[in-house]
Amino acid sequence: SMAGCIALDREREALGDALHFARIQKEDTPEHQQKYYALFNTASSLGIVVQPEVHLVEKSYTELISAYCLPQRYYHVAEHIFERLGEIEKKRESKTMPLESLLAVEFAWWHHDYIYDPRRTDNEDKSAKKAVEILTRVQAPKEFIYKVEELIFCTKHNYPPQNSEQALLMDLDLLILGENQDKYQGYVRKLGREYARYPLESKISMR
Repeated sequence: SMAGCIALDREREALGDALHFARIQKEDTPEHQQKYYALFNTASSLGIVVQPEVHLVEKSYTELISAYCLPQRYYHVAEHIFERLGEIEKKRESKTMPLESLLAVEFAWWHHDYIYDPRRTDNEDKSAKKAVEILTRVQAPKEFIYKVEELIFCTKHNYPPQNSEQALLMDLDLLILGENQDKYQGYVRKLGREYARYPLESKISMR
């Protein structure tokens, strides 16, 4: 009946909301907040952005984590971001890339899956737009904003990297393909769950 369908939809919505809240509670840790805030503080110390007001960074972080914790996501979640931050830190310690370039990579990494819908092909474009909005609020120069935007575009993985920054970001995004069998199979299962609710034609482009 119509009433039964409405009740079922409401139950699913409530379950989705509960899962979303639970994920946020798990991922929104002081450590993760600190890493995100440090990104802006470092950029400010280098004169790349103005020192942002705390509430602006808090708003950006809260909205970002909320997006990564949406219940329809299984692989493209906050964990995907957090587990590669150590690789960026290793690169920073090696001093093999200018700090400003590495900051652009890290900023792009945090935001590259901001928007994610398996049915669409413009996720990276929309994610880049979100990153541009955030950087514009902290008065980043156009050159830096453009670099971050181009970095996020490259995570479409439909062309070879054009520079060392793009190569690093693309490597971070695809490191899962070189993991051990258990981790790789976990990746395949999670990706499959993200596509499970959609028609076959949507799954053909799975990556």
